[in-house]
Amino acid sequence: MSRKRARCSAGALGGIDDVAGISTGHPLAASALIEEEGPFVCYSSHSRSQDDENDGEGSAVSSPVPQCRRVLYPSLSVHSSPTAPSAGLSVSTDNATDSLGGDEIDLLRRKDEEMADLALFLAKAVGEAPSPLSMHELLNFLGKAGIPRVLLALKRTEGTEAFVRSLSRAHPDPPQRVLLLRLFVELLECVEVEIFFHRDAITFLVESLVPSGTHEQAARSSPPSTRTAVHWSARKRRTPPSVAPLSSESPQSPSETRIDELDARAQALFPSSFGSGSSPATDATTTLLSLQALLTLAFRHHRCLLTSPSTSSFPLSFVQAGGLERSGELLLDTNARGSTLSLLEVLTALDVLGRERVRLLKLMPILVSLLGAVAQGGRVAVLKVLTNITNLLPSAFSETNTVEAFMEFMRCVLVPPSLDGDVEEQETFVLCCAINVVKYEAKEGAAVQPAFSRAFMACSDVLPAVARSMATRYHCSDAEQLVLSGYAALLLAGLSLVDLADTEMSCLRVPVMTAVAAALRGTRIGTFTDRQPMRAVAAIIQEFLLFQSAAGTLTKEALFEMDCLVRRVRQHNHIAVAKDSDKEALEDDDEVTLGDML
Repeated sequence: MSRKRARCSAGALGGIDDVAGISTGHPLAASALIEEEGPFVCYSSHSRSQDDENDGEGSAVSSPVPQCRRVLYPSLSVHSSPTAPSAGLSVSTDNATDSLGGDEIDLLRRKDEEMADLALFLAKAVGEAPSPLSMHELLNFLGKAGIPRVLLALKRTEGTEAFVRSLSRAHPDPPQRVLLLRLFVELLECVEVEIFFHRDAITFLVESLVPSGTHEQAARSSPPSTRTAVHWSARKRRTPPSVAPLSSESPQSPSETRIDELDARAQALFPSSFGSGSSPATDATTTLLSLQALLTLAFRHHRCLLTSPSTSSFPLSFVQAGGLERSGELLLDTNARGSTLSLLEVLTALDVLGRERVRLLKLMPILVSLLGAVAQGGRVAVLKVLTNITNLLPSAFSETNTVEAFMEFMRCVLVPPSLDGDVEEQETFVLCCAINVVKYEAKEGAAVQPAFSRAFMACSDVLPAVARSMATRYHCSDAEQLVLSGYAALLLAGLSLVDLADTEMSCLRVPVMTAVAAALRGTRIGTFTDRQPMRAVAAIIQEFLLFQSAAGTLTKEALFEMDCLVRRVRQHNHIAVAKDSDKEALEDDDEVTLGDML
C-alpha cells in the first residue's frame, strides 16, 4: 500500500524556488501580473499565442526573476463558483464595478446559507433540548443579526418552514414557552402565515392554552417523586458553606438570573408582544399570547379560503389537537374568556367544523350558563358563538337539555322590548339562534321532536313579544330596526309551519296568526291584512330579502331558504299573489294581494 511522502522544510523551500523561477512569459506569471490602471486582469488571445510559441521554442531557458510588483486582487474573487471568470476570459472593469457579478452573488448566497444553517441549528437545539442556554443562544443570534435579516436568509434558502417546525416541537418550561410564543407572534407579522398551518405549530399553540393557576395546582397536588440519577450537566452545583450569604434574603439562582436576562433580551427583540411593560411568565401570559397567535391564523385561514379553497384546514387541525376542549376550560377563566369567545366565533363560522358534533355539543352547556353569568357586553359574544353552532347543529339545544335555560334568557331579552343599543344587539342574535332551530324543526316535520318550539309556546308572553317587535320596528326608518323586524318575521313564519303532532294542537299556525293580528291591530299594514295576518309576515320577509340584496349580504343559500319559506307560508295560509296583468282587474277588489303590498 502506497504512502504519501511526508512533507519537510526542504520540499517546501524547493516549491518556493520553483515558483520564484517561473519566467515572466509563462502563463502562470502572466496571470499574476496586474495592470496598474485597475485591479482586474485583462488577457488577449494574441499574447497567449506568443507565450505558447516562446514556451515551445525554449521552455528550458529561464529568465531572471522579475521585480516584485504589488498585485491587487478583487476582494470577492477568492471564492470560486461556476459563474466566476476563467483565466482565458476577458473581464471588463466597467461591468464589474457597475453591477453585481457572479462572485458577488455567490458570496451573498453563501452568507444566506451560513446564516440559515446557523438559525436552523439553534432552532433544532431549542426544539430537541430546550433550556435557558439554548434560548439565550437563539435570542442572542437573532439580536445580533436582526430578525428581518434572518427571516430573509431563511426565505431565500427555503428554510422558514423547517425553522418553525423545529421550534414547534419544543416542550419547554413555562418561562421558555412564553419566550417562544413571543417569537411566534413576532414571526406572524414578518413571514407568510401559511407556514404555521402545519400540525406541529398548531399543536404547540393549543398546548399553550392553559387556564390560570394550572401549573401551581399541579405542583401542589403532585406527589413527591423518587430521586433518580441525572446527567452530570443537569445536576445543581452545590455552594460551599464558606461562601454562603449571611443576609436573610436568598440570592437568585443562576437559572433565575439567566431567565431575567432572557426576558430583557426578549423585550428588546419583541416590543410589540410586551405591550406597555414587561409581563411575568405566568399561565395567563402564555394563554393570551397563544390565543393571539391562533386568532391571527384563523383570520388568515378565512382569507386564504377566498383565494384558494384547497387550503389545509386550520380548524380541523385545531380540533384534532384538542383545541375545543381547551377552549371549554378557558371559558371559565375570566382573563381569557373574551379572546376565547372571539376565537370560537371565527372557527365555528366554517361549515367544516360541523363534523365535530360531539366536541361542539360539549361546549353548549358552558355557553348557555355564561348567558346569565357574564356582563351585558359579554353576552353578545356568547350569542354569536351559539348562533354559529346552531347553524351547524340546529338540534344542539335539545340534545344538551339547554332549551329551558335559553328560553328563559330569551324571555328576559324580548319581554319587554327595549331600544337600547346593547339590548338590540342581544335581541338580534337571540332571534338568529331561534330562527336556526325553528327552521330546522319546521323543515324536518314529524321526523324530529320539536322541543324548542314546545318550549317557545310554553312561555306565553314570548310569542306576543316577538309579534309586537316585528310590527313596531317595521314602521321605523332606521336600518337596524328594519333588520330586527325581518328577523322577527322569519321566526314567526317558521313557527307557523312547525308540526307538533299533538292531539290538542297539530300546528302553531293559529297561535302565530292570533299574535300577529293583535300586534298589527290599529296600524296601516294591519288594515290591509286584517283577514290574513300572515300576509304581512310574508311581505316583511320579501322586503327584508330585497334589503339584504341591496346591502350585498344576500347569499344564494339564504335566497333559496327564504324563497322556500315564503312559498310554504303562502300555501298554508292560501295567500294569492297578483301578477302585473291582473293588477288593473283587481283595483276595485277589497282584498289586497301580496304583490300590491310590495
